[in-house]
Amino acid sequence: MENRSEYWNPHTLLYRFLAEARRLWELEATVPCITTIQAGVVFSVVHNLCGLDEIGQAYRINSIALAHQLRLFEPIYDTNDRTRSGKIYTAWMLFCWEALVAFSFMQPPLLEDPLPMLPPSPVKDPGWYGEVWLKYPSSPTLLPLHFAHVFESRARFRIIMNRFCTAAYTDPGGVGVPLEEAYALHTELAKWYQDLPEPLHPRNIVLPAHLQLHMYYHHLHLTIFEPLLNTHTTIEPSPQKIVAESYRRLQTLFRLYYLRHGYEAMDLFIVIPLMFTGVKCLDAIDDNAPPAELETLRATLVLVASGLYTQRKNHYLAEALYRVVRARMRPQEAELLKMAADLDDEKGVQQQQLKHKVRSHWPVSVIKRKEDLDSQILANLVKSLHVHA
Repeated sequence: MENRSEYWNPHTLLYRFLAEARRLWELEATVPCITTIQAGVVFSVVHNLCGLDEIGQAYRINSIALAHQLRLFEPIYDTNDRTRSGKIYTAWMLFCWEALVAFSFMQPPLLEDPLPMLPPSPVKDPGWYGEVWLKYPSSPTLLPLHFAHVFESRARFRIIMNRFCTAAYTDPGGVGVPLEEAYALHTELAKWYQDLPEPLHPRNIVLPAHLQLHMYYHHLHLTIFEPLLNTHTTIEPSPQKIVAESYRRLQTLFRLYYLRHGYEAMDLFIVIPLMFTGVKCLDAIDDNAPPAELETLRATLVLVASGLYTQRKNHYLAEALYRVVRARMRPQEAELLKMAADLDDEKGVQQQQLKHKVRSHWPVSVIKRKEDLDSQILANLVKSLHVHA
């Protein structure tokens, strides 16, 4: 469907759906209800996809407030199993989303403590989760998503992510954690990685949700240890080794994702690590880089840029991110991108102004110093494109 990323266009299905959904939501916005909480999270996600997280955060905050009124973050003892399961599931869904938002926007989470009740064991109670079955055109059989393992492993991972955000961003001047805290988190992450169920082991991952989980594992490692690269320590592995290994594996995961699934299908969770990797490539590319390293950086940058270019058809956030990456590319890499990705209309896209203002406070790269934050905020980067256009 053409123009599906134009959230402001009244002729698109997205606009029509949101207009009606928002009207219904506003009638119930102050009533503590599971479905109202879930709808608020959906609105938050959609606004993020539109580059409007500044507006969408109100829905997330309201959902958390309603969840507190329902006591979803306390032990849940409903006698009705269906009601109890719905409350636990919603609580963990909200906790996981809040942890990801805090991580992505470098802010203290609204939910500092993990929930008192973990999701059920996928091995002992797989029926609690249900299953999602996938049908690929090249396969005659249905494939399981292993949803129970994905949900439970993601919940345990987001507990660690949430703990990092609380430690790193609660202080208004903070952008990271001390060395000792970083290695404590590293130990927790290593234990989580070691305990992954069989379908989520590195040698078995194949579906987007599986690959994304591993991408964020390495993304979190990079966010923890990049600000500590200049810190002297005798602890092994050193911050330098952790960063180098995580970055190498993150690039491998991007290539696996692309080879297995391509970038055509809409995926919010791929654009964040894509942009993160693209900025790192842009920072590293220069004429002094060794030829082999330069070739690798260029290949990764082209993959990132083509992914964002393709995703821009699905949501406006990718459009803004692509413009930022493309504007920072040297002519050499821009020409490679045009040839490798066959972007026939790329020049026309670059010459057009973004149709609508971006109101996003998302920092697009790892921030090592608080004073560097404003220069990496997406809204400010887009604004600078207009200034230099």
